[in-house]
Formats: sequence, structure tokens, C-alpha cells
Amino acid sequence: MKYFICSVLFMCFVLSTVKAQISISPIELQKLSAGNFSQEDLDALKKTTTIFIYKDNDDVEKLNEIFTKYWKISKFKLIQIREYDKDKFDNTYSFLNICSYVKENIKDNSRLCFVYLNLWMNDASGKKKSFARIEISASHNTIVGYSTMIRPLYLKQVEVYNWGPGYIKNYIQIINDYLSKGETHSLYSDSKDAEIAKLKNDTLYVPNTMLIKYNMFTGEENKKFDEKDLMSDYKYPYKMVTNEEINKLILSRPQGIYYVLPAKSGTDKYISVINSNTGNIVYYNYTPVSYNFSEKDFRKISKSVE
Repeated sequence: MKYFICSVLFMCFVLSTVKAQISISPIELQKLSAGNFSQEDLDALKKTTTIFIYKDNDDVEKLNEIFTKYWKISKFKLIQIREYDKDKFDNTYSFLNICSYVKENIKDNSRLCFVYLNLWMNDASGKKKSFARIEISASHNTIVGYSTMIRPLYLKQVEVYNWGPGYIKNYIQIINDYLSKGETHSLYSDSKDAEIAKLKNDTLYVPNTMLIKYNMFTGEENKKFDEKDLMSDYKYPYKMVTNEEINKLILSRPQGIYYVLPAKSGTDKYISVINSNTGNIVYYNYTPVSYNFSEKDFRKISKSVE
């Protein structure tokens, strides 16, 4: 059984934390194939005004600057969550906002919650059309603490790892790049770009949240892996930094940096390496049934660089 909540969120994390994963596809849920966009839907999206709903503590002036420069697929408007009213916006609007769904297993009384940034619109009949999904990164404990509240991830006191003007810049670059070409990006197709060879000399920035050790039985995240162990099989320059530092580097380095965008969603794991200047996904790897990051993940990246 699945429950869908968009914009107004009711979230329950029992078995999982959620990090960032990228799907540019007409299929909102997790499917093996990304499917194909219809030209009719893409044309309809381009005619809309896209509403981006920002968090209470976001730098709206900076977001407006970023959307003006990088959002090309349609017109845009930035609003707070309290301004959102589904009856106020018809099908001349599309939305880029936080959505979620809860997947329940009645047999073992477990729940998995998927929370993500979703680009979507309703067609003339009121049917939801999805175009992109990038999952939000927040700790298990943070989500559990707000699981009975409405719209929790928009509250300024809720820590979201991969959020801020820098990250959002890259998200909208990725979305615009794929949609402008009518191309899709699957959750499950591993890929690498020839550009990844630049990591032989360039520094790879790694978020320190990848050190968090998740206990799948208790949901606890109070232990950490050792940095040297995690990075032991990565042969090239790297720097472990906070998500805040990555966010700032994305905006302050015109030439760009390469950084890891990690993802744990449900029982699966995803790792992307992003060029912060262009938003290009230079490396993408999917691993099923894996709750934590390990040295094997960086061994794979290292081999791709060779």
C-alpha cells in the first residue's frame, strides 16, 4: 500500500533514511525503466509558470538570482509554503517542491518513506504529470521527530543536508539540461562521463555525512565510520567537508568543483559525482540492499577515474 502526499507532507521513517538520488523521467515512482517523455507533456510544461516552494530559512534573493540565470524550461515564481493553496493554482502552473510517499509492509508492520524534490504539473483532466525527482537528504532522527507534523521539511529548524542555493543551482541545471533535450535519467542505470578522468588531479569533495553509520534495526545514527577506512581505496586527491562547505563552494568557485552527492533511499544506495559548474553527472552508481556507504563505493569511483 502506498500513500502519496505532495506539498503537505506526513512522513514516517521506520527503516530508512533518505539522501539524494536523481530521476529525470515521466515516472514518479521507482521503476527499472525511466520511460520516455511525450512531446505534448514537455510542450505543456514549457507553457506553465513553475512554482518553487522554498524553506523558511532560504536566501530568497540568492534563489531568485539562481533561477533567473539557470531555470530556462519555463517561467518561474518563488513562494513560501504558507502561500501554497492548491485551489489557487490551475493547470497553467507547474511545481518544484518537496513531495513524499510512504510504502507500508503489512506483514512485518514496517514503513519506508521517500521524500524528494518533485517537478510536476496537472493536465487539463487533473492527472498528475511528473518530470523529475531528486530525493531530499535528512537524518533518520530528524524525520522521526517531525513525523506527525504537517509540512515538516519546510520548517527552518529542520536540518536538510543537501539543500541551499548551491545544491539547488545544480538540481535545476540537471533538470533543465535533460528536459531541454527531452532525455531521461534512470535511477538504476550506472554511468560515467569521460570527464571523470579529471579527478586524477582535481580534488573530489566528499560530504562528511557519508561517515554516518545507520543501524537498520534501531534506526540509530549515533556512530560514525572512520574517514581513513572509508577512503582507503580512493587513490586520488579528496577532501572531506561539511554539506555547508560544499554548498558554498558550488557558488564561490566559477570554475567548478567535483563533489559526491550520496543517496540512501529505502533499502538502496546511490552515488553521484557532480560537476558543480555545469551540473553534469560525471559518475552514477546504484547498489541495491545497502544501508551504508563503504570503501567499495570509493573503489568503484577510483577505478572509473583510471
